[in-house]
Amino acid sequence: MAKTNVDRHLERKLRDPLFRELYELEMQKAQIAKLLIAERVKRGLTQGQLARKLGVSQQQISKIENGNFTDLKVVQKVLLTLGHSIRVVAVPLRPKARKAA
Repeated sequence: MAKTNVDRHLERKLRDPLFRELYELEMQKAQIAKLLIAERVKRGLTQGQLARKLGVSQQQISKIENGNFTDLKVVQKVLLTLGHSIRVVAVPLRPKARKAA
């Protein structure tokens, strides 16, 4: 399959070590969001039902499911309710990313 302009642009951007680290973080957030959606749906819960169960707004659940979160405390609460946990690990940046930061 031929590469699109977007694919080529992303390849160029990923050569920047700091950009790569940030991109990988966003991909991890997307994986968490996909897991949350799958587990919520598996349990037959709407976003509103899950929100009420947790004492948060439906909008907050929507944002989390879109990978738009910075508060790991709320994400942890959602994960625990759905039978999962989160592990936060600090890892050293690759040497080139450290220099770019």
